[in-house]
Amino acid sequence: MTYARAKSKKESVRNIATIIIGLLLGVFLSASALWAQDDTPPAFKRFEKKSWGVGIGIPYGIVGFSMDTEIAQNLTLSGGLGIAIPSGVGYDAGLTYAFTLDRQTFKPTVSAHYGVNTVMETNRNGSKTFETFTGLSLGVGLVLKNGFNLDIFYIVTNGVNIESLRRQSALQIEEPGRVKPSIGYRWHF
Repeated sequence: MTYARAKSKKESVRNIATIIIGLLLGVFLSASALWAQDDTPPAFKRFEKKSWGVGIGIPYGIVGFSMDTEIAQNLTLSGGLGIAIPSGVGYDAGLTYAFTLDRQTFKPTVSAHYGVNTVMETNRNGSKTFETFTGLSLGVGLVLKNGFNLDIFYIVTNGVNIESLRRQSALQIEEPGRVKPSIGYRWHF
């Protein structure tokens, strides 16, 4: 006799969120293909129209890609999908505000993102596994004229209950770090 394992609420929410992020990215790609490109140089257009990027960090689903679309002047909505190495799929959705300066070499940014922001190794019954945790992350960063973007995120929430994990395991468990860097490169269209 076999028993089907019921999905936990966390797994169901994660699967639904992954599908929603995938659909959002599909919409971004489809809509962008329909709109004509303008003649302005592409290197410094992160907050004009749409862009996609590859990178490492929270906005990229840990290691992956992201799509951005400007929803108001200097305000960008983004979605990221990637691999939360080594535990599986990572995702992210967020808002970024870019400050307009007279300088043409960089733009400072502030952002708020929700998605996978912590990957932790756990030891359950002698078996090491990796788990992903989702939560809110706040960041500051720079968008450089050459297309690179650099961010530092503070993990506000991540769903990790250290005390519960310590009770379940005889091992010493350290709380994951709260500050995470991110680096990526963006193309604009």
